[in-house]
Order: sequence, then C-alpha cells, then structure tokens
Amino acid sequence: RASARFGGARGRNPGKRSSADGSSSAASNADENEGHTFHGRPYNSAEYEPANDEGRGRDLSVGGDASLVKKAKEMKGFFDVSANHFASVNLSPVACPGAKMSASCGYSEMTCHQARGVHVHLHVEIVCPPYPAVEHGSVWYKGKKLNHTATVGSRNYMEIQSGRTLMKMPLAAEGDVKTCDKVEIKCDAHYQLDGRENAYRDPYCLQSGEFEEGQECVPILCEPYEAPANAQVWPAGKVMAGNRVVITCADGYKPFYTRGSRQNPKCLDSRAFQRGISCVPIMCPPYAAPAHGSVVPNGKVQAGDRVTVTCHFGYRPMIQSDRHPLRWPRWSEGLQPSDLAGSAAPLCLNTESYEEGISCIAIPVQCAAYAAPRHGSVWGPGGEFKVQSPAGMEGWPRQQSLFITCDQGYQLSEQGRQTIRCLRSGEWELGKSCSPIMCQPFIAPKHSSFTGSRGSATAGSQVFITCKRGYKAAGVSQGFAANPKCLDSGFFEESIQCFPI
Repeated sequence: RASARFGGARGRNPGKRSSADGSSSAASNADENEGHTFHGRPYNSAEYEPANDEGRGRDLSVGGDASLVKKAKEMKGFFDVSANHFASVNLSPVACPGAKMSASCGYSEMTCHQARGVHVHLHVEIVCPPYPAVEHGSVWYKGKKLNHTATVGSRNYMEIQSGRTLMKMPLAAEGDVKTCDKVEIKCDAHYQLDGRENAYRDPYCLQSGEFEEGQECVPILCEPYEAPANAQVWPAGKVMAGNRVVITCADGYKPFYTRGSRQNPKCLDSRAFQRGISCVPIMCPPYAAPAHGSVVPNGKVQAGDRVTVTCHFGYRPMIQSDRHPLRWPRWSEGLQPSDLAGSAAPLCLNTESYEEGISCIAIPVQCAAYAAPRHGSVWGPGGEFKVQSPAGMEGWPRQQSLFITCDQGYQLSEQGRQTIRCLRSGEWELGKSCSPIMCQPFIAPKHSSFTGSRGSATAGSQVFITCKRGYKAAGVSQGFAANPKCLDSGFFEESIQCFPI
C-alpha cells in the first residue's frame, strides 16, 4: 500500500524541491537519486560542499571547531544525534574533495574520505516535529494521542563548527515522528475529514523532515430539513451534525407522533435527520346545540373555524343583562355582539374546545291592556278592572288570562270566550261582550190592564197591573207581584190575578 501511495500521485515531484540557497538540486542530484526510493517514491538526497583548506588539523567535536565538514546545501528536519548515532573523531589534516550525503529510509550518512585512509563517519537520523494540532480533531501516533507541542524555542541543538560556519543541528524531542512513520488524524464528534485531493488522513513523515499534507476536519452537515405539510422548520438552512431543528405546526394543526418521531429531530453523523413529526388538523367535536337552538355545521370543525348558533323562533340569545340586569342594557334589536352572554359564532380553539357560545331564552310576548266590555268587568292579577286590564300581561313563555263578567241585568254574548288568553302573537283572544237581559213582552192577566213597556222589557224594569172595575187583585198574600219585574232570568215575576168582587 505504501509503495502505491508514494509511487503514485501522493509522492511529491522531486524536481520541485529547492536547496537552502534557493537553487534547484534536481539536476545535480540526478545521479544520486537514481535507484533510490522512499516507500516506492523517488527522493532527493542532500549535497555537501567540498571542504576548503582552512582550519586543517582541528578536531571535529560537539561544540568544537571543525574544518573538514561544511553545512549541507539543503538539510531539513530534526536530527537525532544521541550517543548511538554521533561519533567525534580526532583527525589529522585531511582534504574532502567531494563530501556527500547518501540517504536511506530513516537516516542519513555523511562520510568524508581522504587519501591517507582516515575518515569521519557521522550517523544522522531525520525526524519530523510534532504534527500541528488539528482544529476539531486530534493526532494519533502509534495508537496514542499526541499532546506534545515542542517548539523551536524549546528545542535543544547540536552545534558543529565547520571552519567559520557554525552548524546548528536541532535535536529530536518527545513527540517527534520518525521518518517513514505516519500519524493518523481523527476528527471530533460531528466532524469529518475534508477529503481534499493530495491531502491524507494519515500523513507520513518524509526524509525532508516534513509531513505530507494532511486533511482537515470540517463539520458534518445535513441538508435543509424538509418541512412537513402545514409546518415550519427552524433553522431553515443546513444543520451541523449534533444540532437540531424545531418543527412548528401551523395554527390549527398539532404534532402527530409516530414511533421514534421527534418535534426537534437531530442531524446525525450520517447526514440524515432523526424522524420528525407530521402535523395534522386540530379538530373540535361537533358543537352541542343549546336548548331551543340549532348549529351549522353540525359535524367536526377544524381549529380556527367557527360554527353558527341560531335560536328558534320565539327565543333569543341570552345577553349580559339577563345575568346582571343592573350592569347591562336591556334587550333590544340594536344590541352589539359584545352584549351577548356568549358568542353566536363560537371559535374552535387549538385546545380542541370551543369558545363559550350563546344559550337561547324565550322572548317574552306581552299583550296590551284589555278593555272591559260595556256593562261588564275583566278580572285578572290585581282584581277587577271596570275599564281595562293592565298592559304587559304575558303570552309567552307563560300565558296569562283574564275573566269577563257582566253587570247585573246584562248577560254574556254568545260569541267570544269568557276566559281570554294573551296569545304568543301578542294579541288577546276574542272575549264576550255584555248585552242587556230582555224579557218577552208582558201579558196582562185577565180583567186587568198594566202600564210599562209594551214590548220586550229589560231586566230590572217593571210593569204595573190594575184590575178592571168590578174586579179585585188576588194572590198578593201568596207572593204574587202586583208590579212584576223583569228578572235576570229573562222572565217577569209571577203576577197577581183579577177576580170578580
């Protein structure tokens, strides 16, 4: 796998590597690079300048003067020059006409040969500094999380004097990564590697002392949540994994939950949301019509809609004054809806209940005063009324009545009712009238004459009987009337008789 990675697109172009003085070393190192690979990938070796004659015969030592080895034109990375890898050799005057560095995976050798057979062998191992911290992620090396943050200012250096040039070779520190080793980039929860081309989730430490370019951690995003019907979703845009959206049902609708559904579904690392709710209409049950009233419509009603309550004929909506007579005006056709004790169009609420509706009460029907008949009276609440009854007697919802009587000498007519009722129409039933009681024309007894009405006589009127000469009245002692009266029965009193003297 490494061979494929470093031999293919993942390897850097050797021709683009520059030396410390800015010049390209690709051409000069063409022969050195031939046949050398790093995990199947070509690499660049460092080229050293030949030593001059200045300072011959001095020692090559740590911190001391050195005249035989100069600093390489290109030397990148941090070097492990521990006791196992560094040797100080006391040399006689030598010449190094062509000191070079021959590299292999993980270390470099610097060898200086001279004609008298004396040489210096310096073993330098190249490492990479701690991989830079990854925002929203962590770096792992050999199964452990790297927490080291070695910096240039805190790093120790090996100093080698080469003539007048002081070579400072940075020493490896805890957290450095050896060449040919790799680190692994792991993202925090709800983040993922960006997947950029030519950037890797497990960058290798190269012999240049640099890491391959690593990927970065970017948020995992869910596409905008699609709002269900009759609902809104906030926020409306893309959502980072671990965050939630809130589903709000429109007015008149309520959440409908299925197994596992939520009103605030979370964006998951799979870029999918948890199952959300749907929104269904809020329905009120059929409105119960009040007594003496009707409702339209008579079925279920969705929240936000209204029903219409109508009172039957003879009934009206109850108003506030029916409950509080002293605080509200009396009923009239000009009353406002606010005067009603309830709504004539109650609203179906989101609580699946209605506003308070009206109730229906009977509209009182009153009759005008009833005129007493001539020669008669009407009787009702309050006693006898010779002229007329009081006004305002009710015909609905309760029905009041009057009773008609005639004065003495008068009788009720054939037409009409003696007990009359105030009707729901607000009118009285037809009542009886009073007419005089009449007796048939008086027939005088034999042998007599009379004075008085010769025709029909009214009740209470009298006739006066006189016996003819030679006759006398008989029967007075027995109660017969000499002056018979027309009685209320329509007959005259029994009269006397005239007998011869």
